[in-house]
Amino acid sequence: MPEAIERSNSLGCLASIVLYVVVCAVIFAATSWPAAIALTVIGVFALTAVAIQYLYRLALLVIVEQKWSRRGLRCLLVYSNSPTWESHIRQAWLSRLGDTAVVLNWSERQSWLGGLAVRVFREFCSRWHNYNPAMVIFRGLRQPYVFRFFEAFQQIGAGRPEYLSRLEAEMFETLRLATAERLDAARRSITELGELHRAIKRGDVIAVREYLQSGGPVSVDKGHNWTPLTMAAHRGNSEMVRMFLDAGADPNEGWPDSDTPLVLAAMAGSLTAVRLLLARGARTDARGMSVPDLLRHYGYGRQTRILEAVQEARDREERGTDR
Repeated sequence: MPEAIERSNSLGCLASIVLYVVVCAVIFAATSWPAAIALTVIGVFALTAVAIQYLYRLALLVIVEQKWSRRGLRCLLVYSNSPTWESHIRQAWLSRLGDTAVVLNWSERQSWLGGLAVRVFREFCSRWHNYNPAMVIFRGLRQPYVFRFFEAFQQIGAGRPEYLSRLEAEMFETLRLATAERLDAARRSITELGELHRAIKRGDVIAVREYLQSGGPVSVDKGHNWTPLTMAAHRGNSEMVRMFLDAGADPNEGWPDSDTPLVLAAMAGSLTAVRLLLARGARTDARGMSVPDLLRHYGYGRQTRILEAVQEARDREERGTDR
């Protein structure tokens, strides 16, 4: 059986090719052997190819760090609707992973439209035949760990379930350690409003969640220019908007003559945040104008879907007032 964890050694490969090129160049310089220059050119091409792949993978991990890790997403799970493993994965894996996993269904690949999840899958999983089911566990900018389960599930049919059990145990232990490591690196001791605002600005969902779980206040004196909710709405961070609303933040908080969280979320272009605020009772007027008119006044008249959502909510408000 293969090792449980697939560990890439891209840097080692790069170093080996560099050494090969250097040796070929030294041989050519010392002997003027024509074949040495040909071997050197081949090595340079190989080095370029490996370097490009390494940089591409690094770029993917940077994007994962920015878009997923800060939202608490720790891994990518790929599986299909095969009766061999679908029920087991849904019951034994997804129930434990919760909202920490990005999920791709191989059976629905015809409807995949690209995107980060598909690119990560293709780069780290699909170069081998054993790619479904598979789990990619992220470790910051270091090479992620990849677990492949096709052979393990096949062993169950042969009456040997112990390989799957061992592989699953190692996968969840690796995920636990990677998550704990990430939390230790990302954890912030937020003790005052300025630190909370900085966490919101950098999109640190983990730090904000820990702040709220510790009982930190979500509302501040109305004389303050920015509340946590208005800051999150201004950044268009719908997940943080949801967190602050769930923690009891007023959807209409802020200065009396300032833009409301609804206006700020609309200006940020976050339809999800707008809908969350409307569902929690956000007013559809601000600065003495209706929010749709105010957005058009600010130059956001092309935010069609957002304008429609706010206008529909405003129409419902007016119909309710007329009764």
